Amino acid sequence: MGKVAITGARLIDPACSLDTIGDIFLADGVITAVGAGVFASGIPDGAEHIEADGLIVCPGLIDMRVVTGEPGAEHKETIASAGQAAAAGGVTSMVIMPNTDPVIDDISLVDYIRSRGKDSAPVRVYVAGALTKGLSSTAMTELGLMASAGAVMFSNADNPIADTGLMRRIMAYSSTFNALIAHRPVDPSLQGGGCAHES
Repeated sequence: MGKVAITGARLIDPACSLDTIGDIFLADGVITAVGAGVFASGIPDGAEHIEADGLIVCPGLIDMRVVTGEPGAEHKETIASAGQAAAAGGVTSMVIMPNTDPVIDDISLVDYIRSRGKDSAPVRVYVAGALTKGLSSTAMTELGLMASAGAVMFSNADNPIADTGLMRRIMAYSSTFNALIAHRPVDPSLQGGGCAHES
């Protein structure tokens, strides 16, 4: 791989509270120096020089809300094509939302998505299981089993759960295994005609 000198990039790393303009030096694919003035004494001989003015260098991004056609509508998009698009944009991990056809509401579909991700996507692929069967907002899915199968979070995608009793049961049950719930905060009885303010 050799040596690579990246200069003038905006360096962002939230884990280190880093947000500055600086340089990066890589030797054989390993970052050996990061920060302002790394190349104050010059760029090492034989190093590939990448001028990154106006560009951002940061840890890989995570897309927590990926909608794909697979399974069921592969003609629209596959897990592989979604992964390629994600990688092109700096995304290294993506979470597939459950609003596929069929809906990701049981362990067999969690297994399918995880397997397809490993086999075909250039990024890490995670699964969001459905909160309700068929995204119907009427009956809770087997959240615990899907979590055991590898679902990293649960959502009802764009389908709000208006039944507060059902939502309470979902939250109470999922708290027993610390499940992450990503729920759209919409109450269909209040959204009405879409006005932002009452007069």
